[in-house]
Amino acid sequence: MDVTIFKPLDQIKVYIYFIVDNFSRAILNWNASLEYSSAIALDVLKEAMQKHDIGIDSTLVTDGGPENHGEVSNFINGKKTSIM
Repeated sequence: MDVTIFKPLDQIKVYIYFIVDNFSRAILNWNASLEYSSAIALDVLKEAMQKHDIGIDSTLVTDGGPENHGEVSNFINGKKTSIM
């Protein structure tokens, strides 16, 4: 799970959120947004879990970026247990 910042010619930052399978390197889900938010990261994660029937016992690999704190860490730590 990661976020990449893309700057097109108009210099507006576009945040691209990715969920990538660590084994196959397949992109499981993604979203592009003008906002940098842990809520968007969580939505992308939940959608990937639902689309690909990924269980909550799976391992999520992330860096220490702020998009992984807040809502994502609350979800991972069991404070939010529902998927969509």
